[in-house]
Amino acid sequence: MYEPYFTPYSLGEGYKAVELPYAGEELSMLVLLPDPGEFYAFEASLAAEVLKEIVTSLEEGHVRISMPRWTFKSPSISLKSLLSGLGMPAAFDPQQADFSGMTGTNILYLGDVHHKAFVTVNEVGTEAAAASTASAFYQSGQPEAEIITLDRPFIYLIRDRKTDTMLFMGRIMDPS
Repeated sequence: MYEPYFTPYSLGEGYKAVELPYAGEELSMLVLLPDPGEFYAFEASLAAEVLKEIVTSLEEGHVRISMPRWTFKSPSISLKSLLSGLGMPAAFDPQQADFSGMTGTNILYLGDVHHKAFVTVNEVGTEAAAASTASAFYQSGQPEAEIITLDRPFIYLIRDRKTDTMLFMGRIMDPS
């Protein structure tokens, strides 16, 4: 168990949430720990409005968090058909694409767009996240820290704190 962080957290109905800001505090990792045995129901309920309520409910407080080391690497996926379906088919067509605003000529088009994600959490990453928050030490009369142990399935999100945009979302099913 680590020294307590002074960081945003929430104890909601059916979950615990803690936000771990990255250096610069523009981005953060939001960790959602559903109650035991409720992971799938909680995950199914995560709509944009629910996530907004969770983020709004976060309040600064003392938290001791125990988190496993883990790494996530997504496969590289093509976004060409998705982007075309969302209204960008011309960008991939050499006859229709118009990127002349960038190049000054009309000879550029997209062949494909690929996406790949990588997230890792370890002692260094935890320390880096902790270093960007205020370190808190107990004096007599201070409240006890909430203890959050990620020893069962949990959900994590990387979010832009300024725009409140969720940039990435994943889950860890076996944190052992």
